[in-house]
Amino acid sequence: MRIFQRKDLYAACVTLLGASLYLGGIARAQNLAPQARIVEAVQNEKLVTLHGNVHPMARPANDRGSLPDQQPVTRMHVLLQRSAEQEDALQLLLADQQDPNSSKFHAWLTPQEFGQQFGPAESDLQAVKAWLNSQGFTSLRVNNGRTLIEFSGTSSQIRNAFHTEMHRLSINNEEHFANMQEPKIPAALAPVVGGIAGLHNFRPKPLLHRLGKFRRDASTGQITPLFTFTDVNGTFYGVGPADFAKIYNVPSTFDGTGQSIAIVGQSNINLQDVRDFRTIFGLPTNDPQIILNGADPGLVSGDEGESDLDVEWAGAIAPKAKIILVTSQFTETDGGGGVDASAEYIVDNNVAPVLSESYGACESSLGTAGNAFYNALWQQAAAEGITVVVSTGDNGSAGCDDPNSQSSATQGIAVSGIASTPYNVAMGGTDFDQANLQTTFWNPTNGSSQVSAKGYIPETTWNDSCANAATAANLTVCANATATSTTAPLNIVAGSGGPSSIYTKTQAPWQTGFGDTTARDLPDVSFFSSDGQNGSFYIVCESDQDITGDTGCNLTTFSTASPFHDFQAVGGTSAAAPTFAGIIALVNQKTGQRQGNANITLYSMAKSETFSSCNSTGGTSGSSSNTTCVFNDITKGNISVPCNGGSTNCSKTSSGGFGVLVSNGNPAFAAGTGYDLAAGLGSVNVANLISKWATPSLISTSISLSPSSISGTVGSTVALSGAVTKSSGSTTPSGAVVFENATTGAPADSTTLSSSGTYNFSTVFLPAGTYPLKARYGGDTTFAPSESTPIAVTLAKQNSTVAVSFVTFTSAGAISSISTSAQTVQYGSAYILRVDVENAGGTPCQNSSGAVVFICPTGTVNLFDGTNALNDFPNAQNPNASSTSRLNDRGFTEDQPIQLNVGTHAIKATYTADATSSYNSQTSSNSLSVTITQATTSTAVTPSVTSITSGGSVTLTATVSSNSNSAQGATGTVQFLNGSSNLGAAATCTPAGATTNSSGTFVGASCTATLTAALSSLPPGFIDLRPRSTPFVLLAWLAAVLAMFSFLMAVKLAARRKQYAYAGLAFFLMAAAALAGCSGASSSSSGGGSSRTISAKYSGDTNYAGSTGSTTITVH
Repeated sequence: MRIFQRKDLYAACVTLLGASLYLGGIARAQNLAPQARIVEAVQNEKLVTLHGNVHPMARPANDRGSLPDQQPVTRMHVLLQRSAEQEDALQLLLADQQDPNSSKFHAWLTPQEFGQQFGPAESDLQAVKAWLNSQGFTSLRVNNGRTLIEFSGTSSQIRNAFHTEMHRLSINNEEHFANMQEPKIPAALAPVVGGIAGLHNFRPKPLLHRLGKFRRDASTGQITPLFTFTDVNGTFYGVGPADFAKIYNVPSTFDGTGQSIAIVGQSNINLQDVRDFRTIFGLPTNDPQIILNGADPGLVSGDEGESDLDVEWAGAIAPKAKIILVTSQFTETDGGGGVDASAEYIVDNNVAPVLSESYGACESSLGTAGNAFYNALWQQAAAEGITVVVSTGDNGSAGCDDPNSQSSATQGIAVSGIASTPYNVAMGGTDFDQANLQTTFWNPTNGSSQVSAKGYIPETTWNDSCANAATAANLTVCANATATSTTAPLNIVAGSGGPSSIYTKTQAPWQTGFGDTTARDLPDVSFFSSDGQNGSFYIVCESDQDITGDTGCNLTTFSTASPFHDFQAVGGTSAAAPTFAGIIALVNQKTGQRQGNANITLYSMAKSETFSSCNSTGGTSGSSSNTTCVFNDITKGNISVPCNGGSTNCSKTSSGGFGVLVSNGNPAFAAGTGYDLAAGLGSVNVANLISKWATPSLISTSISLSPSSISGTVGSTVALSGAVTKSSGSTTPSGAVVFENATTGAPADSTTLSSSGTYNFSTVFLPAGTYPLKARYGGDTTFAPSESTPIAVTLAKQNSTVAVSFVTFTSAGAISSISTSAQTVQYGSAYILRVDVENAGGTPCQNSSGAVVFICPTGTVNLFDGTNALNDFPNAQNPNASSTSRLNDRGFTEDQPIQLNVGTHAIKATYTADATSSYNSQTSSNSLSVTITQATTSTAVTPSVTSITSGGSVTLTATVSSNSNSAQGATGTVQFLNGSSNLGAAATCTPAGATTNSSGTFVGASCTATLTAALSSLPPGFIDLRPRSTPFVLLAWLAAVLAMFSFLMAVKLAARRKQYAYAGLAFFLMAAAALAGCSGASSSSSGGGSSRTISAKYSGDTNYAGSTGSTTITVH
C-alpha cells in the first residue's frame, strides 16, 4: 500500500479524535503514573446507579422467582474505566501505532505495559478490592491490563452489595438467572468503576449452522475423491481447503509459517478430529495447542462443533501456523465464564497476534457493562498488536433474535455487541451465486490436489429466508411463508449486518465515508458462509456426530438413516471469522509484523478501490489474473428476514402475519455497489490483499544482551542489560524488548527501552532449564526489529510441594474455610477439594492480591483416595473421567464434582511436571483426612385418600428426603406398616438426585416408594366376639304382646280414671323400649369410623441413614 494513503488516514483519525487535544499533555499521560481518582471515603449508604445493566429478558413474564440466597455466582467482573485523559492518550497511541510516520508505529504494548499506562492507580485498585472484600466476595483477581477485577460470591451478597434482586428466569424452556434492577455502588468508587459484568448467565451463542437434510446417495455412495458429489437431494459441492484457496485466490507462497492464531472456545475438542481433517485434505501434520483456562470443560454439545470448525478452518488457510484453542469451562453459576473468560485470557496473556471469535450476543442483551467489557478488551488487544476477527451473526439484520429457536423476528434491527466495537474486524457472510449453474463453476470430479472448484465464483448475500426475494416494491414476499416451504421458507437464517446503536464514526474514523453517515457499521468484510442453500457448505470433522458405530472422519461411508454420513456439512459466519483470521496470519508472515486493528488498512485500501470495476457478479474480480481488485464487491441480495406483523422495523405494521425487516422502506439491508450493510466491503482476493499490504522500509538495528551466561536456581532475581544500536539515522530506537527462549520462541519477560535506547532490567521469570536466551527488539516506526546473540542459561528446577485442601462453604454459599486439617461432614455436604502446587518453600505463585509474583508450576496433578484414583475430572480426549487435572495459570486446580462416599478417606495428590515446567514433579502431598458420615434423612407418608370404606384400597407413597447435594439419590427399600404389621413386602425406593424446584428452592437428594393396599375396619390381629343381634321381626312381636297384656290388666284393675293414663304411658314406654332394642342391635357399625396409623420405614443405604414416618387413615 502507498505511504500517502496511511498519511491521509492518520490525518483523518487525528482530526476526528479531536484536533484540539493538547498533545504534550497526552504524551505525559502515557508515561506518568496514573493519578488516584478515589479521593472520598467509601460510604455504603451514598450510592450511584449503574444504568443499562439489566438484561432485556429480565422481565416479569419470564420471572420464576428469587434465586436462592446461597446460590453461588462466579466469575463476575468489575469493569475499571479510564480517566478522560487516559482515554485520549490511548486513542492517540492507537492512531500512532498505525501511522508509519509516527515514532510509535507498530510499537505494540505488553498487557502489563497497557495496565501500567492506562489502568487505575494502585491506590484505586486497592480501594475497590477492599470494598469487594468487605461485602464478602472472594476469588478476587486483577487482570494484567488492569481493565477488570474478577470476583465471586452468592445471590444474597450481590443483593446486599449492589442493591439488586437476583431472580430465576425461563425463556424458551431454558433456565437462566439475572439481576432484576440496575446495580448500585458507593458513589466514591464511581470515578473508577464503569460497570458490573456477569450478573446474569445469558451466554453468547455459537454462530454455526449445520445442513439439516443431507445424506449420501444410498444407491452408489460414490465420492471420488472427496468433495463434489451427488446424494438423494441433488448434487452438492462441499468446500474444502483447496477449493477455498482456488475460489479466493490464496497464494501458495504463504502458509502461515512462524505465525499463530488464537481461537476463543468454551468446549474442548477431540484432537483426532483435527488430525482426520488434515489427513483428508492433505494438509501437513500440525496438532493445535489446547490451553485450558481452568478445568477441562470436556466436549460440550454445540460448542464442540464450533471449536472444531474454527480450529480446522483457521489451519486450513494457514496450514503451518500454530492454532491455539483457549477454552474455559462455564457452569450455570458463572457470570463471566466460557468464551468471555477465554477471550480475556488470550488478550491479557498476549497469546497470539491474531484472535478469532465465532460467538455473538446483541448489543442490548450485553447491556452497558457487557458492551464495555468487549470494547475495553478489543481495545487492549489493538494496543498489543492483536488483530481481533469476530463473526457478525447468522440472524440477518435481526441481531437480537435467535435463528435457532425463532422463525420470525420480533425485536427489530440490531447487531452483535461482540462484533460492533471499533477495534475488531466484523465478518459477514455470503453465498455462491450458483443456483442451477453449479457445473459452470465446479468440476464433476476432484483434481489431484483435491480441488473441484474451477476458480472464483460470483457471490450474493447469504440469506436462507423468504425475505431474500424482497425489494422496496415487494415487501409481502413472506406473507404466506411456512417453515417447510422451499419457495418462501420461514426462518431468520442469514449473514448479519447493520448499524451499531452504541458506536459512531467518531470512534471508528477509518470507516468515515463508508455506509451510514454516523454509526459504526457492520460487517467490515465477508466470506462464503452458506449452509447449503445453493448447494455448497464447509466440510468439518466431528467424530461424535458419526454414524452409530463408526469412528473417524471420511466422505466414503454413508447410511440411509440419520446422521447419514461421517462428516459435518456446516455454514455460518462462524466459518468467515477463522478463515479471515488465517488470511491475517498470512499477512503477518509476509510483513513480519503484527497488524493490530486491521480495519485501518482495509478501509485505506478500499478508498483506492474502484468498486464498479470489481463487481463480484462479473466473476472476474476474484480471479488469479486480476491484480487490481482487493475486494469482490457483492451487489446482489439482502440480509432482511421475516418479522411478526406489528413488531419493530417490520414492513407489516399491523399485528398478525409476517412482513420483512425494513429500513427507510427498503429491505434491511440490500447489497449494492461499494460498501453496504449486507456484505461490507465484500469478500477478498487474497493474493491482491497480501500484495498490497505494505511493508514499511526501516533502518536496521542490532541489540546486545548481558551477561554472557546465567546460572543458578529458578526463582532467583536475574539482572539483564543491553542496548539497541542503529545502523544509521539521527533518532534513537524506542519500543519493547522481549526476552525469549531462542530455540522455542517462548517469551519469559519484557521491558521497554530507555530514552537512550538501553535497558537495565531485573526479572524472576526466567524458566528453569538449559537453553539459549535472546533479547528481541520489536522495532518502531523508524527502526527494524532485531535479535541479540543468545546467551547460555542454566537454571536448576525447584522442588515442588503439593497441598490438598478441603474447601467448605457457608449457608449463603461463601467460602467458609480452606483447610488441610481433618474434616468430618455428612454425605452430600457443600464442599470441594483444591490442590495447589507450590514452590519448595510452600508459597503459591499468586499472592493474596491476585498478582503472580514468580513462575507458576505447569503440568498435571493426580488425585487419590487412599491408593485408588479419584476419577472426578472430565477429559475431552477420553470419554471417561480420570483422576488427572491440569493446573490452571495460577498453579492450582479444583475438584468441583467431588462426592465422597460414607467412610474415612485419605486424600492425596501427586504432581507431574511438564517437560518445560520450572519445578520438579512431586510424588507425595499431605494426607487430607476426610470422614463422611451418612446423610440424615426424613420419611413422609402420603396416602392417596385419607378416609376409606373397610376393605377399600389406598395407594401409599413414602418420600425419603435429605439435605444432600449429591446427584445420587437415596437407595434401599421402604417397609409400609399398618400399626405394627407389615403391609406386603418392602418396596424399592427409587432415587432422585438433588435439584432446584420451580420456585428456585434447593431440593436435596431423595427417593420415593409406593404401595397399594386394602385396609379392614378392624386393626390387624383382632377377632369380633360380640353377640349376634336377635332378628328384628321376632323382637317386634314380643314387644307388642307384652304391651297389650299390660294394657288389659291396667283397665281391669284401675279404680279411678287416671289409671287409664298410667296404662297408656306404660304401653308406649314398653313399645319404645322394644323398638329401641331392635334398632340398637347393630349400633357398633355406625359413627365416624376407626383411625389407623400407617407408617413407612426406610432401610437406609451406604450413604443415607434410615428413618421412619407415619400418617393416619380413617376406615369406615
